[in-house]
Amino acid sequence: MIDETDYPGFWVRFIANIIDFILLTLVVHLPLGLALGAIGLGAGITNEEFTSPSIVAQLIPMFVTIGLFVTCWSKWQATPGKMVFKLKVVDTKTNEKATALRYLGRYFSYIASNITLGIGYLFIVFRKDKQALHDLISGTRVIYSKK
Repeated sequence: MIDETDYPGFWVRFIANIIDFILLTLVVHLPLGLALGAIGLGAGITNEEFTSPSIVAQLIPMFVTIGLFVTCWSKWQATPGKMVFKLKVVDTKTNEKATALRYLGRYFSYIASNITLGIGYLFIVFRKDKQALHDLISGTRVIYSKK
């Protein structure tokens, strides 16, 4: 039986992230990209100069993505991919729901895991508590949910 002190390993979290990526692409980015293109906000992205509409077309999906992740973590403590495996993201000190600000920090902490060419994610493999670099920076951890 898995309890909240058992931490999900690298592959479970990796597959959960793949699920999130696929859902985000199909449900958010593809329709949003088509809609922005249809109203002309996608124009200019391939030009050598960035135009105001092309900058807006890139910022809107970014802000929607940040909002979705922070909302999912704040409301359910998990994204859909993590829900599939009954995982939840919690505050490291309390093992309870973190604040929205901490979840926002977690999202931006992914930058550190990514700019290290993914080495930040490999922390999960070597740490007993299975925290990735972005978990350590933001003060969060991923655990199995009892529910």
